[in-house]
Amino acid sequence: MKPFKISMLSISAAALVIASIPGPVTHAAKGSTQQEQAQDMKFSDLDPKIQETAKKWVTDLSGKNMEFARVLNQDGVWVIESKDGKSQLSIIKKTGEMEYVNIFLTFDQLDDTWKNKAMTALKNMAGEREFKVERVDINRHANDKETRTSMGGKGFAVSFTDSSQVVTVEYPIKEVDRSVLQTVEQALKQFTGGTAHKLTSATRYDININDPREQADIWSLWGGDKKQSLYVQVGAKTGKVTQISVTKEETPEKDKAYGSLKADKVKAAAAPAAKKMFGIDLKDYAMEQTNRYENHFVFAKKGSPTLEARIDLKGNCYSLAVKPANGKVE
Repeated sequence: MKPFKISMLSISAAALVIASIPGPVTHAAKGSTQQEQAQDMKFSDLDPKIQETAKKWVTDLSGKNMEFARVLNQDGVWVIESKDGKSQLSIIKKTGEMEYVNIFLTFDQLDDTWKNKAMTALKNMAGEREFKVERVDINRHANDKETRTSMGGKGFAVSFTDSSQVVTVEYPIKEVDRSVLQTVEQALKQFTGGTAHKLTSATRYDININDPREQADIWSLWGGDKKQSLYVQVGAKTGKVTQISVTKEETPEKDKAYGSLKADKVKAAAAPAAKKMFGIDLKDYAMEQTNRYENHFVFAKKGSPTLEARIDLKGNCYSLAVKPANGKVE
């Protein structure tokens, strides 16, 4: 079964920050392996000012001292690696300024403030469930205004800056709140006309970032079989469905044939589903096709919820997502 592609109205780029906490950054040198080896240096070979800059960034971001080993002398930058090879930072040769820092720690090495913040966030979402943090990543790029601390383990991840917080926790279907399951099952029955569906996995997301239009507190549930993929999103606070999709395997999201779909046909396909699922009348809504050869359509009206829809080549609406006028999905 192909993976279902979540709408842009559901999980923002902020969530992707912690969907999988990255491995060590690699800043590959240009040229052959022999050339790369010839460019290796020792940390002690660097100018003392560069050494101090590297040490200061690591200490300021993590509160720890780090032993450095290999240095890659690359075009325009010094790429400095920790002795264990897990952490890395890059310093611009011309200015002596940091390009990026990526530090990997154990949970025990993390500052108590961040430990407590992470555990409190997880407890608020998942109660007394136990979480074992397996990896911690502290990173910052020269263009970033804040440092991001991310951590995760089996079935969960947490990411923080001073002004944002993103938490995700995966759940077996049997552990999802019964009220959420009932809402999802009822919505699928209503959307498909009563066909039975199998749910296989669920994730709770709490996305609290600076932009209120990208904030969300939701349940996401997936399911399906070899013939179709299912996705339903439910607001964790409102208990209302905010997105639903039943995608058949043979349905392409991009096809030149979508370029010839008429606006009235698309609206006629989406309108009954929008009214039935969300109580939205598309009569005075403006419609936009995000890409001429893609079946993704956005319906907007000033001061009203925004609706996204996907229409197949037969004119059937198989995916709907709604976002409140204030932008926050909860």
